[in-house]
Formats: sequence, structure tokens, C-alpha cells
Amino acid sequence: MGHHVSVFLENSQLRPLWKYMLHLYTGRSEIARICAGSDPRQEAQHNAVMGMKCAKSLKLSVQLAELTKPVFALQVFSVLPLKNAIIEKKGLLKDKARLVVPNVTHSLQSLRLINVVYQQLVSSKNAIFRYDHVEHVELLESLWQFLKPGVVRSHHRHSKEWGELGFQGTDPATDFRGMGLLGLEQLVYFAKHYPSQAIHLLDLSNDPNVAYFPFAATSINITAFVLQLFHEHRLHGYLLAREDQILLLDSSLSPEGASEDAACVAKGLEYVHDLYCELYTDFGRTWKAKQPKDLMDFPPIFAELKAQWMAKYPAL
Repeated sequence: MGHHVSVFLENSQLRPLWKYMLHLYTGRSEIARICAGSDPRQEAQHNAVMGMKCAKSLKLSVQLAELTKPVFALQVFSVLPLKNAIIEKKGLLKDKARLVVPNVTHSLQSLRLINVVYQQLVSSKNAIFRYDHVEHVELLESLWQFLKPGVVRSHHRHSKEWGELGFQGTDPATDFRGMGLLGLEQLVYFAKHYPSQAIHLLDLSNDPNVAYFPFAATSINITAFVLQLFHEHRLHGYLLAREDQILLLDSSLSPEGASEDAACVAKGLEYVHDLYCELYTDFGRTWKAKQPKDLMDFPPIFAELKAQWMAKYPAL
């Protein structure tokens, strides 16, 4: 009962008053209470729940608003000066719990890793597909090979056959303009790592018994929505819950944390790509279950799916 009341107050308009009362009662700021752990008899090591609570507290803190602007603008920031500023503002060095400062540091390192992953995604989105870049062409060709194994196109570059994958013209590069290289990267990731699901979804898109949807073009809409979820701070909990697996790869020993280790960043990107695959697969199930008449039913069905996923992944 007490826990439910506490959760309600923390998420209501009474939050400032509730924080003030707890501060008077415990002699600690909210960030110190979170990073000391919920059990006063035992100090807590950093974990996903603590990381999420700390992130939310930092985002809602009026006192720290200027300091944390880069953090929640999803920019890459430096951990050390921000940590020191928070320690000073909140008087954390006076706290008796030895793990408060290390847990604050860990939380900031986690947030920096999330921001680095986001910036990598944005960088890919802003990268334009170019036929004079060999790696771009190879990536596009691998998409065909994963989805159409053993099938050789009659034309190498521009071909109506790309329409079989749900591209809307003879040149697939034009479809990727909205999401840049990221749209291609996520679609290739899906086809490579989950080939049976991807091919099943491609077959569904062309099934004469189900309303048609353009497989590749729909994928780009899914990619855009994943970026929207990230931008709205809805994927912090998802990534923090997987941080232990990411940190197993960390060999950087950097004060900035795992964000300085390329393998950790790559693993974070994989988790985002996995979410894209899960989301696209969910779209396929929803599309079939809704029994749309034609492609004109796409906007309301996709809007409903987005609403469900936004409820599943609430913002900080």
C-alpha cells in the first residue's frame, strides 16, 4: 500500500511537495535517496531500476535543469564535470552512504552510452545512400540476397524487380531518402538476423488473400517510429534493462564509461535494431489480424500500433 502511494505521489502534481517532505524526513535529496538504495540497512549496487529512477529524477529536477540539458537533448556530454556539478549542487559528498557518488557516476555513464547510441542512429539517418560508395551498394545487394536467395535480378541497378521487395520505384535509393542509410541498415539487419520472420513478412505483403503493403517502404516508416520513440526518451528503460549484457563487453576503463568502447556502442545499436525487428513483426501480425481492405487502411492501423507501443514504452 505504502509503495503504491509513493509511486502515485512521485508521478502526480504533488511530486514537489512529496520530494520536500521526504527531504525533511530523510535529510537527503531525491538523487541521494535513489542512489543509496531503498533498504536503509544495506547500500545498493547500481542496477537498471536505479538507473531509470535516477534518469527520471535528473530530467524532472528544476535545480539541475540547466546542467542536464545536453543529457536530455540526447547529446554526447562529458561525465566528470557534470558529476562534479551535481555532487556540489546536491551536497552528495556529505552523504554517509559510500555508494551514492559511484551510483550517480554509473547513472551518468549509462545515460551517455544511450546518447552515443542515439547519435550513431542519427548519423546513419543523415547519411545519404550513394552508388559510388562500394559499401552502400554491397549493403543493398545483400538485402536482395537475404530476401531473395538464389534469385538473380535481370538488371543490376535500376529494375522493376525491386518492387518485389516493396520499393516504390526502379531505384531503391530514392525510398531511403527519408531515413537515409539507417533505413537500409535496419532492413538488412532484419533480413540477416531474422530471415524466416523477414521473408514471412515479405510474403505477407504480397499475399493475394491479404491487402498489399509495400514491404520496404513500410520498413522505413517503422525505422522512423523507432527514432521517434528514442527521441521522446521512451527507450531508456529498454536499454538500461540490457546494460549488464552491454557492460560485459566494456574494456575501455574510461571515466566516460562504456560509451567509449566501440563494442558496447555496437551492442547498444543491436538492441535498438532488435526492437525495430520486433516492432515490424508486430506490424505484420496486426495488419493480418485487422483484415484491411486495401492500402488506404494503413494510416489508422499504423497509428493504432504506434499508440500501443508508446503505451508499452512510456517516456521518462
